[in-house]
Amino acid sequence: MVFLLTLTMSVRLLSDPDLGSHLKGGKWIVAHQSVPENDISTYTVSGNEYIDIHWFFQVLVFGVYSLGGYKALSLTVTLLALLLFILLFFPEFKRKVSQEFDDIHAAAGFPGHRTPHYA
Repeated sequence: MVFLLTLTMSVRLLSDPDLGSHLKGGKWIVAHQSVPENDISTYTVSGNEYIDIHWFFQVLVFGVYSLGGYKALSLTVTLLALLLFILLFFPEFKRKVSQEFDDIHAAAGFPGHRTPHYA
């Protein structure tokens, strides 16, 4: 029942007022192959120094949008909500994912790092 509620509540069109700004930022980053150092979208302070802390998210959002538009973004949000549901309500899946992250860290040369395992 909770799964169906999660699915029902997550299938929707996105209504985040910052979505357009993130799409524009992602488009600019992909087109210029760099992260902007100056403000590119504010009319009143255009050209001021700017630290884009959302650059990775913007590139991901723009990539998903480029592949399938708003429907693909909505589907991605739905899938992420369902993944979160699975991680929260199925501890054995969480342990398996945690073990896989440990294996990846060990293969990358971080043998001392261990992801916390939950009972």
